[in-house]
Amino acid sequence: MTEQRVAFGPFTFDTRNTTLWRGNEFVPLGARGAALLAGLLEADGGVVSRSSLLDRAWPDVVVEDGNLAVQIATLRKILGTRPDGQEWIATVPRVGYRLVRAAASHALSDAERPSIAVLPFVSMSSDSEQDYFADGMVEDLITALSRFKPFAVVARNSSFAYKGRAVDVREVARALGVRYVLEGSVRRGERRVRVSAQLIDGESGAHLWAENLDGTIEDVLDFQDRITARVIGLIEPEIHRAELERSRRKRPENLGAYDLYLRALPLLHVLGVQRLEHYDEAIDLLDRAIALDPGFAPVLALAAWAHEKRLTRSGTPPPGVDDALSAI
Repeated sequence: MTEQRVAFGPFTFDTRNTTLWRGNEFVPLGARGAALLAGLLEADGGVVSRSSLLDRAWPDVVVEDGNLAVQIATLRKILGTRPDGQEWIATVPRVGYRLVRAAASHALSDAERPSIAVLPFVSMSSDSEQDYFADGMVEDLITALSRFKPFAVVARNSSFAYKGRAVDVREVARALGVRYVLEGSVRRGERRVRVSAQLIDGESGAHLWAENLDGTIEDVLDFQDRITARVIGLIEPEIHRAELERSRRKRPENLGAYDLYLRALPLLHVLGVQRLEHYDEAIDLLDRAIALDPGFAPVLALAAWAHEKRLTRSGTPPPGVDDALSAI
């Protein structure tokens, strides 16, 4: 959380001295309440696991989950309710908690803006090392859907909190505040891929659409576009096809570069505190991808972001940075 003061609803939280203000009124939190609120705000509306919150509020101390529940209840009482009457801190069953930012709450409740969560696709490959491929596809779907202004798409951090869990889609929809849920699976062979996707009404649990897509590795990007197109066509029919065409990203010229890009993504989205070795490994993969396809914009953008994150954690700077700084 880089901001020194973070606003949500009528509140402002000062990250320097971990104090909370309602307008000009100081709101006492206590050390553990302030630590929990800071952790929830850092997630920017995403889900924070119970274990992460316990580590933040009780560092180097082993305590029971009940202590966290008590502190969350106290924090809820201090914050009161949102304008819609709901709690500021939402419980995500069996996962953790998230702070509902005022802007996000309004967007998701707006009848003119359909809301959707894309859950992690299940990797059906026997090799668990192939999980990155399914996760990368889902991340691209989230990005593609997010480009459409009439959509409210749940952030990756929130939807990926359900990775590897058997869940009731209706329960997920209620927890994340969405009307629709997209889920699926990916089976990848040496050169063949099968993608199964289904769109579900979050309130009733009814399947609105389901489709199996079979093809070669080279067809994966077409699969993503077709899934995106069908979802958009079902839950926001007034969106013109021309808008879909304009939103389609530039395809990489080299599919080896795309594979390396997908491998790097999970290293940069490790839950909890990233370690420097995660950034080192991701940057190595991205450098190899850039060598294969220097014009693949998503790889260039992700590499720049990874270098910046590694540098802020006192890691190795990008090549040439030290020389440039010494010349200033």
